[in-house]
Amino acid sequence: MENNRYGGVNLILERRKLEYKNGREAIPKPDLSFMHKVSQYFVDATILMCYIGIGAVYVVFISGIIQKYFDSERILDQEYYALFLFPLCFVINTMKYLHDIAVISIFGNLLLFTAAMIGALYAVKDGIGEKWVMIGSDMYLYPKFVGTVLFSMSSPGIVSFHLYSVQKPWNYTKFSGVLNHAMMHITLLHTFIDVVGYLKWGCDSGGNFIRNHPVNDLRTISAFVMQGLSIYFIYGLQCYMPIIILLDEYIIPALNKKSIYGTSCGWNLTVRLGISLITCLLAAIIPKLDLFIAVVGAVCSSTLSTIIPVTLYILIHYNNYGTLKWKLILGLSLLIVVNIILIAEYFRSSKLVLRLKLLEPKSHKSQNM
Repeated sequence: MENNRYGGVNLILERRKLEYKNGREAIPKPDLSFMHKVSQYFVDATILMCYIGIGAVYVVFISGIIQKYFDSERILDQEYYALFLFPLCFVINTMKYLHDIAVISIFGNLLLFTAAMIGALYAVKDGIGEKWVMIGSDMYLYPKFVGTVLFSMSSPGIVSFHLYSVQKPWNYTKFSGVLNHAMMHITLLHTFIDVVGYLKWGCDSGGNFIRNHPVNDLRTISAFVMQGLSIYFIYGLQCYMPIIILLDEYIIPALNKKSIYGTSCGWNLTVRLGISLITCLLAAIIPKLDLFIAVVGAVCSSTLSTIIPVTLYILIHYNNYGTLKWKLILGLSLLIVVNIILIAEYFRSSKLVLRLKLLEPKSHKSQNM
């Protein structure tokens, strides 16, 4: 009975292995050893930059919440609270296995959903506002939820669903697949909340929509606490990818080849300690949440959704670009457009950061007077 019970599953798995093997053998194998290494380093470096950057945003978010309710008079700058979070960040990054991190991350997503619903109900209880516009000459009046949705689409929380989708890879790309469900839920949640927040407060809407609440009542405080806890729980999943890339792709092979000295346990702790420290230092260096999200969101959205896939598309079709090399032209055109947008957003955000830095001394002088 056991053989009959699992015979169908084994048959499906063997067929999938055969299809995968035949597919690999059918792919042309040009001599691209150098290009393969370059593309691998490029992808790894980009993923490290994106995931560590988003992790720093998480630290900024949590430190801002702590400062708001434990230091309302701003005796200490937000940078110090970001550094104070380092031990907690290191503790959650010591979790080794993805399924343990995934459980905590799912609980964090539930808290985030609850906080979002509290914020949405609070926003619509008195009706929508009058400051929202869809089209205008001033670029700062455009709906802010567009950039936030693009940023949320690369949410690391989706990684938790990958663990289960791997068990049934043939359902991975279906509409009812786990990945599509995860992306749909996260994207719809962020879209709904940002639309509601924008309709209520318009261009005055802040980076954290709950900060728009005029009164810090029990509901607002509860939403902030749940936000902080949820982001902290998801932070461990966020740092999982850069930790695994550094350990499995570079450090462990180097230890096996005896290119570097030390033990796997020592390097494991060092990498987890380093990732936690870097995210906290970045959060301390750039404490402006909305501007930091604009920069990181632009980089992450463009690289994860366009630059990396298009670059791989060009490399895969090497020496096989079709008539008039239309595949190469298409890929390069997309890269040019995305890089123009990325550079424009980077300089725009950098200009705002410099403007705020120049205004800070003046504001402090006026307060002292």
